[in-house]
Amino acid sequence: MTARELALAGQKVILLERSEIGRECSWAGAGILSPLYPWREPVILEELIRWGQAVYPVCAGELLSDTGIDPEWWQSGLLVLETREKEEALAWAEVRGCPIECLDSDQVGRLDPAMADIRQDGLWLPEVAQIRNPRLIAALKSSLQSAGVEIREHTMVERLVVTSRRVTAIITVTTEYSAAVIVITAGAWSGQLLAPPAAPLPIRPVRGQMICCKAGEENLQRMLLKDGIYIIPRRDGHVLVGSTVEEAGFDKSTTPEARDLLESKARAMWPAIARIPVIRQWSGLRPAMPDGLPVIGPCPGIDNLYLNTGHYRSGILLAPGSARLSADMILGRQLSFSADAFQPGENRAIAPAIG
Repeated sequence: MTARELALAGQKVILLERSEIGRECSWAGAGILSPLYPWREPVILEELIRWGQAVYPVCAGELLSDTGIDPEWWQSGLLVLETREKEEALAWAEVRGCPIECLDSDQVGRLDPAMADIRQDGLWLPEVAQIRNPRLIAALKSSLQSAGVEIREHTMVERLVVTSRRVTAIITVTTEYSAAVIVITAGAWSGQLLAPPAAPLPIRPVRGQMICCKAGEENLQRMLLKDGIYIIPRRDGHVLVGSTVEEAGFDKSTTPEARDLLESKARAMWPAIARIPVIRQWSGLRPAMPDGLPVIGPCPGIDNLYLNTGHYRSGILLAPGSARLSADMILGRQLSFSADAFQPGENRAIAPAIG
């Protein structure tokens, strides 16, 4: 999305990707266009969150029109099958003007014909939407190619050469590149590209595993959430269940223990899922910063190097706003949002630590 913002502003852009576009993290996510529990989020993220929520239906329509690939933006709503934070949620909703309904178990069962066997109270957020990550990535890739962006997949950056406070060369396994401006958007691998020559970036990978089921015609139509585990229906009958939160380094393998956990949690939320076969399991590596905030801005000590990384579990949601903010900085435009909290370096706002 950062490449797209810059290309649409008339810049010549080359995108270097160590494997395939979006496959390390973005492809693996659920595509919920909301924090799981929005009333828990730091206030300083609100502008980026709202920007993404407002932009996605327009962006999805543009991508479909331009590329023929439908990212499947869908306002399916989110049902939180927990009420212990009801007061906090209602207070947040009143201040933000976001609708939330408190439903008893009978109302929950009537919300969706496929949910008749759910006998739990819940909080219903009808305006929460989703997008289908793999289709979004495919549409963005096609859009970039049409806009003249050079995409070099399977091109791993080995190091940056810095001379007189500027990156003068980008060394890959096969060749060398140079550019007036470099933006690191490498997720959990971003820190490896910075140190050296820049100061270390305390970013780490956090593994998330998911499973996918295939339902019949009478599929779930609402997203469900309980105890940090979610069930996400897709329009074609697929159902995603995720996600674990694991400190496993750069290990992207999947485990039977994670599959068992996700299946058990899903059955407790939606008993009907027990009749739907699991057809796939995968994992991705989220890029996490210690303070829970992304890093967006110029790299201290290197004049032509920028960062846009560290979005942890909200990369898809925050991508449009983060990309716009990066482009604003690089092009010298007036900033669309306040950026102080996301600047690289030590002078960052304090947010709840990631658990």
